[in-house]
Amino acid sequence: METSTRRLGRDTAIYALAFVLQRAASFIMLPIYTRYFTTADYGVLQLLQTSVEVASILFSAGITAGVHRFYFQDDSTEHRNGVLGASFVLLLGFNAVGGAALALAAPWVAEEFLGGAGATRLVRIASASFCLDALLTLPMLRFQAEQRSMTYATLSVLRLVIQLTMNVLGVVVFDLGVEGILWSTLLTHVVLGTALTYGMLRKIGLRFTRALLGHLYRFGLPYRLTAAGAFALTYGDRYFLEEHHGLAEVGVYSLAYQFGFLLMSLGPGPFHLAWDPQRFQLVKQPKEIRDREYARGFFFFALVVVTLAVGISVFVRPLLTLMSAPEFHRAADLVPLVLLAFLAQSFGEVMDFGIQVSGRTLLTSLATFVAVVVIVGLYAWLIPSLGGTGAALATLGGFTVRGVLYRVFAEREYPIDYRSGRAVLLVAIGGAVAGAVVLLAPQGLWNELGVACVATGVYAALVLTLVMRPDERAATLAYARSLRGRLGAT
Repeated sequence: METSTRRLGRDTAIYALAFVLQRAASFIMLPIYTRYFTTADYGVLQLLQTSVEVASILFSAGITAGVHRFYFQDDSTEHRNGVLGASFVLLLGFNAVGGAALALAAPWVAEEFLGGAGATRLVRIASASFCLDALLTLPMLRFQAEQRSMTYATLSVLRLVIQLTMNVLGVVVFDLGVEGILWSTLLTHVVLGTALTYGMLRKIGLRFTRALLGHLYRFGLPYRLTAAGAFALTYGDRYFLEEHHGLAEVGVYSLAYQFGFLLMSLGPGPFHLAWDPQRFQLVKQPKEIRDREYARGFFFFALVVVTLAVGISVFVRPLLTLMSAPEFHRAADLVPLVLLAFLAQSFGEVMDFGIQVSGRTLLTSLATFVAVVVIVGLYAWLIPSLGGTGAALATLGGFTVRGVLYRVFAEREYPIDYRSGRAVLLVAIGGAVAGAVVLLAPQGLWNELGVACVATGVYAALVLTLVMRPDERAATLAYARSLRGRLGAT
């Protein structure tokens, strides 16, 4: 295994492509969603996804949380294959039980949360996809653990092609609406998941000890509590919005929230896929060495994530103008607040590394449930009067509380000096630039694009002059010039 800044940057870029492709189906489908679906239809689709999240929390959350921790404990092929095999058996088994339970509860879920009228069938299709999730999850985790980033990205391309083809057939050709999206997801699990699982099991087999099975289950058990809290933090606002403002408000807010998920897919998601194997390998190094590497990685992380957040914030309005029907355009007003909340979440996910190293994962549950108490109070206070804006503000409050507690607990268990001053300055600059665009509120596509481009230039200039060190600035500018040269040559 290789640990280096060069490897981190390369793998982060490759995983970013993979995550973009995994999330691309949702965004490529936006023009179709917003023209073939009503805002209420989009709200139903989002609430169906939250129902699957509930099933995951109750039955299978945390099963794969210990894969990297136990995988890197021993260099032997037998041990590492055993970790992957045991995780596969656990996840497949618990997902099967959870999917069956969701299917049995489908009439109640449909009546209570989805307005009845044919929704029972939708819940049961979604439950079948949940049953088969392990067929895709574990093979992809294996490629991540083995640092096979190109294989991961290639398979993500294949998944995108299958998903998009079936989405278009289901929604546009066969006019199945929300059901078309659900069938597309299920068939993708069957076709691609079966092939990947067959290839994985041929390679690693299913040899593992009962003790290893128990270690993985016990390590991940507190994450089930954490996942329950995370669900309330991430999706609880949908139920408050539906109760006080209806499914149409849920649909608009959920569209804004998709840009928060986009941020996580472009930045923190791929970065952690590349960084986590390196972080765990540095654990046994002397503190001065690992602190230097962790601090370097954290600044790289902050630069990537904040820059992405600013870019999405300033370009979201012209993007929605081009891609969506007018009734969805007001989602642009909510996106900057949602992105700020996800920035707080992404920093918290970095800080909880010390908890993972210590193995005291119950601390993540404690931090999450304190945040849940805070956020539910904010939901009840802000959503009835402010709607989607109140939901975004509540989410920011809850994510911030959890991130702070992660940092406090992790510092006690496994102290790391992240040297975070420059990251804080990045957030301040990004917030000021994005806030200025919101206050200007340009109207018309060309005005929106012009303001977005100017804001991007201002942000880049401020970061280069005020945040980056001379060597970092020179390397960044040299890379930009070489990239421009290569593009010009083509």
